[in-house]
Amino acid sequence: MTEQTLAVGRKPRRHFLLPYALLVLCMFFCASNWIVGRALHQTTTPAALNFWRWGIAALLLLPFSWGQVRQSWPVIRRHWLLMLVFGITGASAFHALIYTGLRHTEAINALLLNSAIPVAIILMSWLWHGETISRRQLAGIVISFLGVFTIIGRGDPATLLHLHINDGDLLILLALPIWSFYCVLLRRRPPGIGDLAFLQVVSTISVLSVAPFYLWDVAHGESLDFDAVTLSCFVYIAVFASLVGYIFWNWAVAEVGANTAGFTSHLMPAFGAALAILVLHEQAYPYHAVGIALILAGVFLSTVRRAPARSRRTLGP
Repeated sequence: MTEQTLAVGRKPRRHFLLPYALLVLCMFFCASNWIVGRALHQTTTPAALNFWRWGIAALLLLPFSWGQVRQSWPVIRRHWLLMLVFGITGASAFHALIYTGLRHTEAINALLLNSAIPVAIILMSWLWHGETISRRQLAGIVISFLGVFTIIGRGDPATLLHLHINDGDLLILLALPIWSFYCVLLRRRPPGIGDLAFLQVVSTISVLSVAPFYLWDVAHGESLDFDAVTLSCFVYIAVFASLVGYIFWNWAVAEVGANTAGFTSHLMPAFGAALAILVLHEQAYPYHAVGIALILAGVFLSTVRRAPARSRRTLGP
């Protein structure tokens, strides 16, 4: 076997690390999205936030995606039902439950429940594809959960004993299997649809599916003040949490698989704590550093492999 042949089958190290770098950025955008959702919960409804988020995202993306949409339209039309499921599960339904839950629950509960996403993805992958988890990944989950509990419990395990389940907690808990279903379903993404076209269709479906609920709010007197702060929040989550975050997530899931990508969701509580300190000017405590260190160690153990497992890109986990 020649040296050239070996080079073809071997991924450059920087390409091997790229999906994980994108997943880290994606988790940062997701964490900031939750902070925005919580910050606006008294000034806007979940339907309004969901509608304008995906509406702005769809409009901004259209000039760049239109060519791919036209080229992929026969495939999109042939798989319209599957695309409908992608749009409802991965965008509108998941975030509708999250934004509604954030109106009725404390952030400490929401972060704890969100940290269960890797487990939900593993269970969904097991039910659909019979995929298993390695001991290395299981150890990473345990270590990451210790970090999550450290941050949420403020360094005191007794704090966790006082948590209670309310309506908001149940809504966020219901959102987790929906997102897990979307992640595992990415394996069945039609191969003839480009990345931008896929995101454009998902965004458009989300806008259309949430529009009736937004109009219902308006008809019942739920007003929305488009001040500079609210508009800037909408634009931020539309660009970063919706467009950039979803492009990064979908591409990374196609590279490393849903199970591995799901482990990085433990980074969200870490980023959430850091953003609360920097943006909301909350005081930093030693348990923040300990918790973040444990989360990072768990994610590293769960996701970094000794050698690249794939030599080419695929469209699913």
